[in-house]
Amino acid sequence: MAYRNVLKYMELTVRIPENYEHRKIAERYSLSYAADQHTDYYTFAPYLQHIYGKKLDLKTYMAYQSRINDIRCDVKINMVASMKYDQTLVEKVIDTVAPKSVHRKPHGLTVRLYESMYYKRRAMIKTYTFHEYDENRDRGYDELYQDMIVTNFIDEIVFQKYGKCIGAQHSFIVPEIYAYGRFQNSSPTEVCLYIIMEHIDGILLKDAQFTRDTVADVYEIDQCMKSYLLDHNDLHSSNIMVVSANNMQKLAILDFGEAACGPRKPIGTFELEKNTK
Repeated sequence: MAYRNVLKYMELTVRIPENYEHRKIAERYSLSYAADQHTDYYTFAPYLQHIYGKKLDLKTYMAYQSRINDIRCDVKINMVASMKYDQTLVEKVIDTVAPKSVHRKPHGLTVRLYESMYYKRRAMIKTYTFHEYDENRDRGYDELYQDMIVTNFIDEIVFQKYGKCIGAQHSFIVPEIYAYGRFQNSSPTEVCLYIIMEHIDGILLKDAQFTRDTVADVYEIDQCMKSYLLDHNDLHSSNIMVVSANNMQKLAILDFGEAACGPRKPIGTFELEKNTK
């Protein structure tokens, strides 16, 4: 699990029970998900029941998938109709503001995070920039890879919006997405995809004074999202924020760039338990 080092630091351990049945279910699920990233009920139900000890009925499964598909349809429509004001704002931010973080990835993709204002609200702006495929210049699988960039970008928006719905029901925070879209950057061949989202006031878990209960809460939130068919897939101390409000502390879950309807990485069964000495 991505937050295993945090658990170790807090003198907590993760026990991973393994048996033949579990390995076969995990293997079948992983192969199915890798093939099309949309597993059917009869593949997903045994996975959930075996991993989490609960049976997901077909009606509930279809309700969750329907909600995700509705969000996806809205996102695709709004991607085409992104506002000129938003595009101009993002262009200005890219040109004038130093990014909070920069991640360079294969095939020329760069992911940057900025802090700015959006209609008098503090906001975070996440950009994906890459050069548009040119058949005279690019070779290999660049065109396919760039299609994957756009697909993963849309998935990030979809699952962050879906996570926001889940968090509202279970008292954890997911930043609201204000706007998103795409445009050609200053270079005629450079594409910019952007997300403008809520700025969360808090402290990253890696910088916070947290307790064992905080770590247990992270685990419970992760399990909660999974029960709604949402795997964050990148839950670590830099993607979790401790937020204080009304003399209470809540956890905010950030960065849904790896999120999906199920794990993208090898599956394990995790049970949280305190170390005993």
